[in-house]
Amino acid sequence: MNFYEKTSPVKEKIKNKINLEFENVKDNRIKEILLQRQDSSAFIKGISSYFIHKGLNGLLSEEENVQLASHLEIYSTGLVILDNIIDNHIIRNGKTTFLEEYGIALNVIASHYATHVGLLHLTPYIKKFSEISGD
Repeated sequence: MNFYEKTSPVKEKIKNKINLEFENVKDNRIKEILLQRQDSSAFIKGISSYFIHKGLNGLLSEEENVQLASHLEIYSTGLVILDNIIDNHIIRNGKTTFLEEYGIALNVIASHYATHVGLLHLTPYIKKFSEISGD
């Protein structure tokens, strides 16, 4: 069994959390940009953080660990959309980036949204990790 098959249950948990977060976006075009990224993502950052935490016998509960992984992926989504804008990626991983369909301005808004929401949700974990490490 390869990495992607073995980690697919965790990937689905992360993806479901992200999709729930993005369903709150009111503008359907921005929501479409954000959700498209989830359709083409391998979720490597989230999956890696999840298993690193487990491997280090982290103190987060299963639910918190999935939440942390999801928030890292949301933050990463913003950066990937920004990369699409900078490099003019009309297609990424075989799917449209909606750059051509919705233009740069809406993609910038989607990038800012995901980056800021990701950081906002990561903030409590920074405090938690500081408490754990004794800083």
